[in-house]
Amino acid sequence: MDIGLNEVLVWVRLASTSIVAMLLLTVGAAPLVAATSQHLAKVRERIFYDKFAKQIAQMGLVLGLCTLPFTAGVWAVLYMQHPVASIPALSHPLLAPPALLPFGLYILGLALCTIHAANWSRWKGRRFLQSLFAWGGWLALTTAGVGLLTLKRTMNAYPDAFAVDPSLSSYVSAIRTIPLLSSLWPFLGVAVFGGLAGAGTLGAVYCLSRRDKEDYGRDYYAFALKAASWWGAFGSALAGAAAGGYMVLVHARFPDAWQALPAQSGLAAAGIMLLLALCLLSVAGSATPLRRKSTNYLGALLLLTAALAMGYPVMYLYTLF
Repeated sequence: MDIGLNEVLVWVRLASTSIVAMLLLTVGAAPLVAATSQHLAKVRERIFYDKFAKQIAQMGLVLGLCTLPFTAGVWAVLYMQHPVASIPALSHPLLAPPALLPFGLYILGLALCTIHAANWSRWKGRRFLQSLFAWGGWLALTTAGVGLLTLKRTMNAYPDAFAVDPSLSSYVSAIRTIPLLSSLWPFLGVAVFGGLAGAGTLGAVYCLSRRDKEDYGRDYYAFALKAASWWGAFGSALAGAAAGGYMVLVHARFPDAWQALPAQSGLAAAGIMLLLALCLLSVAGSATPLRRKSTNYLGALLLLTAALAMGYPVMYLYTLF
């Protein structure tokens, strides 16, 4: 069977978008893991939590800066390809406050995360103040992600009305009309908990990669693998459950969806996330986590596979919120 260039490009775009989306979700969750770890460092009086917070915060910042050109590029492409771009009489929705707000919040979140993660030694003795920047960064980044998904739903459900009046008031009014059984809500769960899964799963791999550069000792890295794996297992289990709920609600509205490959791919993503949770739990509960490094690398592979599997139904079913 001949495969055309356009078909190849579709799959390349799907793969790249899914992976970068997973990295962006990880960026949004990393400040939460770091801030919580800083709090635990004080409550439990154990320095390992502070070192773990430092590495997770730095990982989130690195991923955020690396993916920033992608987020700006996607916004630019959407702006140029939007149907109303060629209609002078209509305001461009992507220049309206509801569309600029998520992007602005994302930039604010990255700025707060930069202040939090940069020059860690300078904050010694002021960890509580430092953690406030992480909490603020997490809130800004999470709100940006939620705002982007609700904006997408609004523009899909009310394209003409939103093009005529792309204001914050019309945006909020449209959000209020979203039914309680909309598949948007579990999909938001996939995004939020998927970010935790990414922060834990990729965080473990990042800590391993820093072992030669930051020699904190074998005991610390055993601790870091267990801590990261607990976060990853928790996020993966909830993300898998949310992905299953998303597909169930889609099926309730469109019974034939189970027969379509995108729906089956979404169910596979839910299963992979649950499998990932089991793999990470085996590391988190191990007395010798450093001997299970291969499981953490396998976890990263499962995470990216789940992102690809979930990206396929999203590409086709995104308008079914």
